Amino acid sequence: RPSGGTVEITAVQPGMNHGFKIDRLTGRSRGRPAPGNTMNYTMRNPLNIFTLAALLLTSPAALSAAGPAQSPAQPNIIYILLDDAGYGDFGCYGQKTLQTPNVDRLASEGMKFTRHYAGSTVCAPSRCVLMTGLHTGHSRIRANGPSHLPDTDLNVARLLKDAGYLTACIGKYGLGMPLPPDDPQKKGFDYSFGYVDTAHAHNGYPTYLFRNGAKVSFDNRIIPGSDNKPGTGVAPLDGRKQWAPQLLAEDVQRYLAERAKDRSKPFFLYYAPILPHANNEADESSPLGHGMEAPADPEFASRDWPAVEKAFASAMKFVDRDVGAVMAQLKALKLDEHTIVMFSSDNGPHQEGGHKAAFFQSSGGLTGTKRDLTEGGVRVPFIVRWPGKIKPGTV
Repeated sequence: RPSGGTVEITAVQPGMNHGFKIDRLTGRSRGRPAPGNTMNYTMRNPLNIFTLAALLLTSPAALSAAGPAQSPAQPNIIYILLDDAGYGDFGCYGQKTLQTPNVDRLASEGMKFTRHYAGSTVCAPSRCVLMTGLHTGHSRIRANGPSHLPDTDLNVARLLKDAGYLTACIGKYGLGMPLPPDDPQKKGFDYSFGYVDTAHAHNGYPTYLFRNGAKVSFDNRIIPGSDNKPGTGVAPLDGRKQWAPQLLAEDVQRYLAERAKDRSKPFFLYYAPILPHANNEADESSPLGHGMEAPADPEFASRDWPAVEKAFASAMKFVDRDVGAVMAQLKALKLDEHTIVMFSSDNGPHQEGGHKAAFFQSSGGLTGTKRDLTEGGVRVPFIVRWPGKIKPGTV
């Protein structure tokens, strides 16, 4: 119940109320839950929909409804956050050239939002808003520069972990830089695999990623001198052995299969692919002549498009196919009926690595792109699917 800047959540069952308050400016907890109290999260700004949903799902009323161990009352949660996808990049949002049947199906089976706004115009501050519920007037991370989220601050992962969820982050964590490799664990994620620092995620062919704070090395090579921050750089053509988006997608499939084997606890999977972001360290002098590092899809080979736009189209096709693979895996494992799937982007479409947002009308007719504080820079797709709870085809 939003009232006077406070989000108040009260259990419906007598004797089950508990809660704590959050500092108005920092978002830090002022105490731990105590019996007999209402759960109050006091902030000057409204919580974003994701944080509010987490609060509702972990409220005492929800927790008290826990069923048998093999079928937890709390739903599983998957949040897919793309990197630099625009409002107009998907068929269900008006894209005419590129086909996105799996994302379109997700929208037809759930609810599509047409006025959903990212927390910022660039990666790290937007992700901070998503994870903390604080807008950039109060959040810790306000730019893609040196910054971090203190371990003591409340965030969605810790909130859900405290409520009994298994928590995982696969992909681009990106809550600031430079960060210690185990920062996701310090923030409440039981499992993590991918990029920790924001800049590291520019590189689609990295020499290493991190799994639970430990470095996992790959056979990729980087052109000497092409890096400007740890993990960044451009790989030569013969040094591109393992493409990170594919590795991340495979790890998501593995994680879901693992969760299906033990259903005693609900899970929260924050899946943050690095697409369709470009490699900002690549330019016209790089091996491909641009920074869209996606393996060429043969579907676009004969198109009369610039090479960089063929690569962008290939990246978007991979994104759509990956969303379809996630949904297929959920259905095959009989998890989809008890799983909320959310789909969005961290900001508007980019114009980096040689790609032009106007080529595929990625802003969807809105003014501006990534880094612009106009509609095109912050209005992003948002889709939610929850069988039996959300009416299919809702807008």
